[in-house]
Amino acid sequence: MDIATPDDIEEDSSKVLQWLDSCKPSKVIVHFDLDVLDLKEFRSLLIANPDTYDKMVSEAPKASSIETIIRVLQDVAKAHDVVGLGITEHFPWDAYNLQNMLQRLPLIGDINKENKPPVNWFL
Repeated sequence: MDIATPDDIEEDSSKVLQWLDSCKPSKVIVHFDLDVLDLKEFRSLLIANPDTYDKMVSEAPKASSIETIIRVLQDVAKAHDVVGLGITEHFPWDAYNLQNMLQRLPLIGDINKENKPPVNWFL
């Protein structure tokens, strides 16, 4: 498979569409890793660990905006028969940390539980 960088798809979807046209698929299945999204715009990713978030934002390679990815996927669907869409790499840090906190609160969780989950499992 050819590679399309964020710069390649920022203005239009032609690089992706040309590659697909060259493959002549009868059907298309899209594997969408959310970690292609800009960390400043979408943070529910494993690499957006709250403890290392600032470092990751500054060191991560350029990513794509949500609007860019929407456009590319819409353009693909207009030109080809998309029959599947898998979405991966989602990790909702806030929900995870809230769940672990609630498990340790009175009336909601078990304050006497011996094996208490940490608030942040990477600590």
